Amino acid sequence: GSSKINNYCTSKIKVVECKNTRICTVTLFHNHLGHDINFETLAHTRLSQQDRETIAVKITKDVPKMKIIEDIRNYGANNRSKIITSQDIDNVARDYNLHNLEIPYDGCEFFSTEFLLQEKGNDILFFKNRGEKCEKYPELKKEDFVLVISTKMQRKIFSQHIADNHKLVISMDATHGISSSGFQATTLMHIDDLHHGFPDAMCISSTVNEKIISCFLNEVKSIFGELTAYIFMSDDDGTFRNAWRNVMGLRSILFCLICVFHVERSWIRKINSTQGLDSATKSYIIRTCKDLLYNIRDMETFWITVRELLAILDMKEQIGLIEYFTKYYLKEERVVMWARYCRIGIHIHTNNHIESFHCILKHKFFFGKKIKRLDKCLIAIFKFLDDRVYKRLTDLVKHKNCNLSVIKSHAESLTLTVTEVGEGHFVVTSEYRQILVQSKDNCTDCRDRCNICQVCLHMYICPCYTNSKEICKHIHAVHSYVSARDREYFVVKDANKEIDMIMAELYSPYMSQKDVISKELEKIK
Repeated sequence: GSSKINNYCTSKIKVVECKNTRICTVTLFHNHLGHDINFETLAHTRLSQQDRETIAVKITKDVPKMKIIEDIRNYGANNRSKIITSQDIDNVARDYNLHNLEIPYDGCEFFSTEFLLQEKGNDILFFKNRGEKCEKYPELKKEDFVLVISTKMQRKIFSQHIADNHKLVISMDATHGISSSGFQATTLMHIDDLHHGFPDAMCISSTVNEKIISCFLNEVKSIFGELTAYIFMSDDDGTFRNAWRNVMGLRSILFCLICVFHVERSWIRKINSTQGLDSATKSYIIRTCKDLLYNIRDMETFWITVRELLAILDMKEQIGLIEYFTKYYLKEERVVMWARYCRIGIHIHTNNHIESFHCILKHKFFFGKKIKRLDKCLIAIFKFLDDRVYKRLTDLVKHKNCNLSVIKSHAESLTLTVTEVGEGHFVVTSEYRQILVQSKDNCTDCRDRCNICQVCLHMYICPCYTNSKEICKHIHAVHSYVSARDREYFVVKDANKEIDMIMAELYSPYMSQKDVISKELEKIK
């Protein structure tokens, strides 16, 4: 059809056919009206072919969308380029097929999905479609949709992690908004020896409840056996940890933790929605709650602060808030999940690894949209899982195990004095104070270390208020002291075995650099 011009054009071709002679008389009206390019008609004008080709080239070169828009607005072929939007970029990518989601049967979602599931059969652990009864898991409803995915490389990397006797740090969470059909994605992730999150399995389901998650974890159990998590991190809801204990066993979690960001968000939402409190009192209560969550590391101080908080709420006659905190957060089995004093020596406090994983999936591979077709959604997920394997390989090859803040902390430790006051206890003296550092584990497998003294987070406990994900200067000082005293220098576990395993799987047949050079020399001869 034609673009709207909000006017009637007088130009036309009139054809009259004589019924008797079958002769056609054609009258042409040349003069056009209403096609002038102005700000009234600009909205209905298409991008020029030159601009569309320029945009397509920039998309293939992975130029950021905002940079493309800026360039087209400044150097476009006509006035239409001045009002270019993000939707125009998406339209060009669609027309030139640059989103690169290869669909086996583009016309039919059902056949395309069936073909994809057959092609990826080795990566599908379990599949139940809507409208089908499940004999394996009769507790699933007929309208439930469940698809459990774990690729071959995911299984190999996780099995290698288990075989290396690492302490298993598990994180589980779900995200919605991946599909316009209402599907949700649940991810099971472990924190690897570089302190990076790596996905082990995913479950695409119509909803998230304990029965579906139990089905998901049963499939994981059938591959890896019963797993015992040293740390299990999830959100405030008990669905994931309850399902884990039901499947893996009641004693399968040593430290069960709640993401502190979820706890803080729940508290702030509840406090702000409470009636009868002025803004100053609300601010004080929120500040006190954050101290309990992040700062207070002594048990006695913690419970004194809790009693003071409850007394203030009682004075303000906030019975609802008192019952809320007492019922959901101040019971003994719940306090150990979120209180800061219960996490001394534990270096994971949030679900940021898995939140980041879901964010990259939705914004980089789903292009920030809800994908309508299930086959396109699955293709994007498989691409993303392959990307995580390549990222793991890159991190191992490039030895991404030490950042600048760790090197800076080591340099600062050189001015500190260390005194041993007992077996495994050291006093670090700085210019302003003394810190008592305690030795913890003789960690042998972790690659997330200081490149200079080879210390890692798991070897000592320091009560200083430095970011607990980084190695503070006091730990550097103590380990340097112990290494010099015992003349023991740690050798980091070689990553070549895992690198060769990944390379052999990704590139078949895999040739070492020496083999490649030999082959090139043979060609020359």
